[in-house]
Amino acid sequence: MSHAGGAVVYKKLLRLDMCGSWTANTFGVLSTFAAPFQDTMVLSWLVPIVYLMLSTFSIHKAVTSKCQSDRVLAFLSPVIYRWTVVVLRVFGKIGGNPFANYYLVWMEVLAAAGAIINVCRIPERWLPGRFDYVMNSHQIMHILSIHCIDEFTMGCRGRLSLDEQNSVVTKIVLNHLKPHSYPVQRLESGNGLDHTSGRLQVNLAPKRMQ
Repeated sequence: MSHAGGAVVYKKLLRLDMCGSWTANTFGVLSTFAAPFQDTMVLSWLVPIVYLMLSTFSIHKAVTSKCQSDRVLAFLSPVIYRWTVVVLRVFGKIGGNPFANYYLVWMEVLAAAGAIINVCRIPERWLPGRFDYVMNSHQIMHILSIHCIDEFTMGCRGRLSLDEQNSVVTKIVLNHLKPHSYPVQRLESGNGLDHTSGRLQVNLAPKRMQ
């Protein structure tokens, strides 16, 4: 903010900073939209694509806006979209690991708190000049953003494990294997290798009682 180039350089750096935040927030949370809809191929692609479109429109509005409030409001549509998905997950309307919902809610709450603090200039608006170097609103916003990443990472650790268990492919495999607990028998060739195809074969037929 104290660059020798003045306001021109500051605005360029501000746009670069917004592009970096936009990249992390846009591509970092795509799994939040894809994971709950992984059992439906269309929705697992459509929901993230809609979020990408909203985010692209928001960054265009943010870098072309003239005041800070307009820049913040430009990101309102993707935030509402993210909150909608999180609320649907919390109330069990869509898939996802319930363990991850706690961390996803905290991630969105911290992100919203950081945005409000940055826009309202808390706490320097009450004590001008006291927070020019340490603990101003912009620094608090970045601290909360780092904590958001930690919450998102903790949510991913639990979400991916259950989402993999609930996938369509896994359900088909488990349903197919549950009723069959047959002992594996060796083929008559001794080593279980089909010499014509070079593939290992396993006989799953139930062993007859002698």
